[in-house]
Amino acid sequence: MAVAIANRSAALFHLKRYNESLIDIDLSLSKGYPQHLLFKLYERKGDCLKILASSCKVSFREDMGRHIRAVRDIMPGEIVLIEKPFASVLVPQQYWMRCNVCLKPTVNSLPCPNCVNVIFCSEECCKESQKSFHRFECKILGYFKLLELDRFALLVLRTILTLPANTVMNYTKSKMSSRYSKSKKIILNDKNQYSWDDYNTICDLVTNEDKKTAKELFSKSIKSFMLLKLLEQTDYFNDIPVEDLPAVKIQATTQMLNHLLSFPCNAHEIFEIRLDPSSVAASVSSEVGAGIYSTLSLFNHSCDPLVTRVFYGDVCVVRAMGLIKKDAEVTDNYGAVFQMSQLDLRQVQLSQYCFKCTCDACKYDWPLY
Repeated sequence: MAVAIANRSAALFHLKRYNESLIDIDLSLSKGYPQHLLFKLYERKGDCLKILASSCKVSFREDMGRHIRAVRDIMPGEIVLIEKPFASVLVPQQYWMRCNVCLKPTVNSLPCPNCVNVIFCSEECCKESQKSFHRFECKILGYFKLLELDRFALLVLRTILTLPANTVMNYTKSKMSSRYSKSKKIILNDKNQYSWDDYNTICDLVTNEDKKTAKELFSKSIKSFMLLKLLEQTDYFNDIPVEDLPAVKIQATTQMLNHLLSFPCNAHEIFEIRLDPSSVAASVSSEVGAGIYSTLSLFNHSCDPLVTRVFYGDVCVVRAMGLIKKDAEVTDNYGAVFQMSQLDLRQVQLSQYCFKCTCDACKYDWPLY
């Protein structure tokens, strides 16, 4: 099977379906592709990544902040980005309908061996959860409803649980500053790249704390302390030497407060479209969960966006909705589109993100459809 999938990846590459080719390459590698032929797959994977990476770049301007620009013409329907979240969560209504790891729907689910709160779609996802976040959150997940903690709080906790406790001190501001690109205002990894799975990029998301009221800051601080108390009910800090424990707990709480401030403006709703075959226009989106995507968070908003998002489980695929010319800013939409909502209502809706939209649709008050 591994060879057949690898051959399909080659066909997809020649069809210029580079993202699909990458998926098949990784699948073939996981299925045990022959060692003496591995160089072919890695060479093809490099070619795919080189081509895909050439469509966009991260830019910075004082009046726009960090944003995404096209480095070449991007065709309608072309995939601009495929990104897994650093962490994701389900909304409570989906706990018994979808996998707690990949967020895909499942009918032949596997329960957690230690709690009754979540299910998994496969042994693979179950084992993955037990190696990472769920082995800690398993015993405290029920408290989130009792304490009325929302999905952002759970997403923050799961983000922290993705890190081993003994690495928390690696993410102080002083240590992060050494990896900061002054021209692009972003954090780069050891290979001088902006990486979705680098926790530094999550720490570097905008918090807008200077635009929060004292009441909001106090509320977030209390929530971060509550999350610390929940963490203390788990084995998360067990491997930390006693003398280091206070500093690690303070840093973990600081990180969680930072995320509680940044996630409402940077996390993305994960949704699916429930198609009505008799009337496509009547189809509605349904919330599945939320995820934190470091690269996706760099896309600025426009009420007349150039891309659209589709989710496969918790994997986000961003496609161009029309021709995007070279050097144009590649804009996403934060939920307010000019075709469906009047200018004054859009501005109120977008105020939660702490900016005033100045896209052409707002500037010239374009009419509704």
